[in-house]
Amino acid sequence: MTRDIDIVLALFLKDLETLPKIFDEEFYFSPEAARQAILHQSTFNVIHNETLIKVDFMIRKREDYRLVEFERRQRISVQGRSLWIVSKEDLILSKLDWARDSQSQRQFTDVENLLATGADLEYLETWSQKLNLTAMLTRVSP
Repeated sequence: MTRDIDIVLALFLKDLETLPKIFDEEFYFSPEAARQAILHQSTFNVIHNETLIKVDFMIRKREDYRLVEFERRQRISVQGRSLWIVSKEDLILSKLDWARDSQSQRQFTDVENLLATGADLEYLETWSQKLNLTAMLTRVSP
């Protein structure tokens, strides 16, 4: 874990009734922040009061790429619990997108490490072209 936990959710306004039931008094949770995030396809966070671990909930955007990315998520098991995680290729593309503005060396290093373990290069090339990330992908490719 770096600084927090990032989770992408497909949430709609009708889901706002359920969220307060999930996050009890152990957590700081703002229903209004969640509402605004859903309306603007942005982010809200929840903080565990005792450990101060922050979870960023990113509302899945309705762009073509983000819909494909969400469909490509993969189910894994961690300590007997089933979780969905982003595919390696989509994590690479997201990190390149984040680095586009920030030029963060941490993101570039992460991408280099991910690429070193293998990836679907055809998928990366296709989407990097559509997302205007080809130059950045080329920069970190072995």
